[in-house]
Amino acid sequence: MDPAPISHIATRLRGHLCQSSTVPALEVAGHVWSYGQLGAAVAQLAARLPQSAPGESQPVTAVMVQREASAFIGILAAHLCGHAFVPLNVAHPAARSARVLELSGAGRVICGDLAADRLDSILAHLSKSPARPEIIACGERPVDYADATSDVLPRLPEVEPEALAYILFTSGSTGTPKGVAVSWANLAAYLDATETVFPARPGDRHSQTFDLNFDLAIHDVLVAFSRGATLVVPSDRDFNRIGDWLREAAITCWFSVPTLGFQMRMQGALEPGAFTSLRSVLFCGEPLPAHLAAEWRAAAPNASVENWYGPTEATIACARFVLGEAPVGGETVPIGRAFPGSGLRVLDTTRRPLPSGHAGDLYITGRQLAQGYLNDPGRTRAAFVTLDDGTRAYRTGDRALMRADGHVVFLGREDSQIKLRGHRIELGEVEAALRRATDGAHVAVLPWPGGGAGTRALIGAVEGPYDTDRVMERLVADLPDYMRPAEVVARPAFPRNASGKLDRKALAAEIAADQALPEGEVPEDPVAAALLDAVRTAAPAISPARAMSADSLLEGGMDSLAFIAFTILLEDRFGLKLDQDGVVRLAEMSFADIVQLLRRHARGTGPGACLGAWMRTLVARFSLLVRKPRVRLIRTNQFAERFPRLLDRADAHLVVAVGSSGVFRSFDPQAFERAWPRPDGPILAVNAGLPAVSPKGLALVARFIRDECRVRGMRLRLCLWELDPLHISTDPPAGDVNLAPSDLRPGTRRTLPQVASEFDWSLEARGAWLADPDQPVERRRPNWARARDRGVADAFNGALTIDRARLDDWIHGARMLADISDRLLVYIHPPDPAMIAEAAPPEGPDRLAELLDEITDGLGIEVLDWRDFDLGPADFMDINHVNAVRGRARLSAQLAIRAAARIAAKGEGA
Repeated sequence: MDPAPISHIATRLRGHLCQSSTVPALEVAGHVWSYGQLGAAVAQLAARLPQSAPGESQPVTAVMVQREASAFIGILAAHLCGHAFVPLNVAHPAARSARVLELSGAGRVICGDLAADRLDSILAHLSKSPARPEIIACGERPVDYADATSDVLPRLPEVEPEALAYILFTSGSTGTPKGVAVSWANLAAYLDATETVFPARPGDRHSQTFDLNFDLAIHDVLVAFSRGATLVVPSDRDFNRIGDWLREAAITCWFSVPTLGFQMRMQGALEPGAFTSLRSVLFCGEPLPAHLAAEWRAAAPNASVENWYGPTEATIACARFVLGEAPVGGETVPIGRAFPGSGLRVLDTTRRPLPSGHAGDLYITGRQLAQGYLNDPGRTRAAFVTLDDGTRAYRTGDRALMRADGHVVFLGREDSQIKLRGHRIELGEVEAALRRATDGAHVAVLPWPGGGAGTRALIGAVEGPYDTDRVMERLVADLPDYMRPAEVVARPAFPRNASGKLDRKALAAEIAADQALPEGEVPEDPVAAALLDAVRTAAPAISPARAMSADSLLEGGMDSLAFIAFTILLEDRFGLKLDQDGVVRLAEMSFADIVQLLRRHARGTGPGACLGAWMRTLVARFSLLVRKPRVRLIRTNQFAERFPRLLDRADAHLVVAVGSSGVFRSFDPQAFERAWPRPDGPILAVNAGLPAVSPKGLALVARFIRDECRVRGMRLRLCLWELDPLHISTDPPAGDVNLAPSDLRPGTRRTLPQVASEFDWSLEARGAWLADPDQPVERRRPNWARARDRGVADAFNGALTIDRARLDDWIHGARMLADISDRLLVYIHPPDPAMIAEAAPPEGPDRLAELLDEITDGLGIEVLDWRDFDLGPADFMDINHVNAVRGRARLSAQLAIRAAARIAAKGEGA
């Protein structure tokens, strides 16, 4: 068969990598790679890969991808050797990446220096049966390839058109990732089509805004490098000021999802004439609002602004609409006409063509259609069908209509249509009204509390600071009541998935977490708790805080139909008998008034007697809630509100200790500062210890600290990251909990319940444990009948069974802190050495020592040895917590001395 597809692609790549020796090809992570340097690196790596050959099993190679040069070198090397490459995103959970690696059948993994620790985590999750893949290391800097030459780039392999060019794994409905298998013929068809519709040229500077496991990133890589252009990769920090970066980087070809375009709008970057260097602006991956496209046309007056469309199964993109060539004609920009060689068809439920103007199911045809799903013939048959005329087509699951002028309009996903109160509602139509009500904000409308039959209301979300009451007023004038969201919430930023798109599931989870009452505000009174449960059952979208504080439930957001359901619940659950006048009076009562009504009724006789058993159940249920410790949430809220204010006024090197109870009780900022022996200027120490928080929760804290520092362009002089052996074991401390993203909202002013003063995250004390200076020295001698003490002693003596998922969370937090720290040091709160010595060590290997070696040698993170601290029994309040009488100050001072010594040993600083 004709091997032209790969020859067509590889010849152009090879020509630029060999001949354009001094032309800049790639700008990433602070390095500029010429085509000669990039070609030399690709040649050196390709020499270590087997060549694909006809008649033999095609090699499959995985590439660890992140915003580093190794990802691009690895993709090109695999490509030029005829391999099918599989991207593994370093930011994805290790267990999922391990599953992708197994499903792909990859025989090797190309891994850059900076992704090695993540690869170790992935390999640890592999099942025992398959052979482990070969690991091929890849440097990140041009100097790593100083002796290489592009003269030895691999010969063009003889690969059949049906052989695979790449495999991209997307989410599967069964929970197992599904691999979309794209052939060389599919990829060649795409590149041929873009030759016609996208005239990129040498000298262009292309943005690279997508994660490299997203198919749109393959456009960036292959189009830029096959046409002699420069690919410019923004860092994570650049995304915080992406408009400035676009100008400073002199980008000429921009490509992103609309969500990133909205981010630039929120940052005030879309001023008319802001981006005069741009000559091409492409959006793809999500519906493009017409007003956003218009603002981009004004901001980039010299550019063609286009909306592209295409699922992964149709190879990157297969349709386009160019602004200005035809009327938009709606709230969102059409997806337009198909690329050359592809086709768009709008069909009815029997797969017959629909006339223009009629909504139906969207199918794609043509040479770009993928082979199907890797090793999954059932899924492939369901999605890739044969039409009545014999044409192979992909059923997209999208709703669309064909306009009379031949342009296709996207109407939404099939699952974006819901039935509520007997009415069929298109969520896209409600979102369009919400955009109008917010003058073009980034919005989302979610079925609540979930899709399908469980939906009883809609919730609207808007990104940015908005007066939601005013928004609701506008919606009343624009939508019938059955289409109006029961609640509109303003979010500072929408969550995104790995492709940079709006993550609707994560947004729903955040809204649900925000709507949940904080532990300190859950009604302790069983009648109030039971009433709140009835309110939430009838109106799941209502804000509990608003319902409890408003003059009436109707004022608190409950609509008339939900109120009728609520009155029925009161009759069924509380035994109330309500006539028409009673319902009217109830509609005028506040939550507190209804509680009093129910109390009076419960003390009566007759119908109220049915309250008894149900109320006793509610008492038991809610008493568990009110007994849970509130310290974790309250101190976390305080930290989220006050830490950013500390950053804003910091005028010294920052040292931040991050961890759970160990940091909270052991780190004294003032004692640390006094003992700091370094002569390189003053330091400011901060205690970011949050007791009773799990590794997953602490990883959220680490992300919060990283993001707050990035926004301000700040770096930490030193970060101390606690490792509690029990936290990452299979027997973690009881009561430790995860945090929710809503617990960490920067700069949010909260009305916080009272908590014992010692747990306050005080700005003045910089988070220090405000222990009573006159407290007695607590001591417990060893009592090995206590399971907790026995567990602590065994862990420090080496009997530690590690929970890899919890360890992955801890490692994830370490990476985020390392990203904004000049130095990251790990320390373990030392135990009472006398108590440890009195415990008989278990037989077997010292797993704690093995773990610390793994962290130091495998991850490259320095660990302060807990055995080096000079502490005695008088310094401890229990087996593994120092006291505040003298232990805390001594441990903090020793931490300062040992940390400074580590920095000095590396020759850093003054």
